[in-house]
Amino acid sequence: MVEIIVVAFDRKLLLSDCSEIVSEMSEIEKTGSISTDKYATFHFLVRIKSTEHLDQLMNKLESVKSVMLVEINFGSSLL
Repeated sequence: MVEIIVVAFDRKLLLSDCSEIVSEMSEIEKTGSISTDKYATFHFLVRIKSTEHLDQLMNKLESVKSVMLVEINFGSSLL
């Protein structure tokens, strides 16, 4: 399991766009989100098959409109 963090400029349907990608490409165990008037941060605890699979998922998330950062959280708060 890996926790992925997504940081983006908040916009309508952003959570939907990111969640759709994550759910299509992996098995979601837990999620969390925080948003302000300008920014949104999403946490996805997911099961992945390999490091290549993780790279593909992260690259796909990075291509979402308004996403600024996609990273792994090594000290997962969702476990």
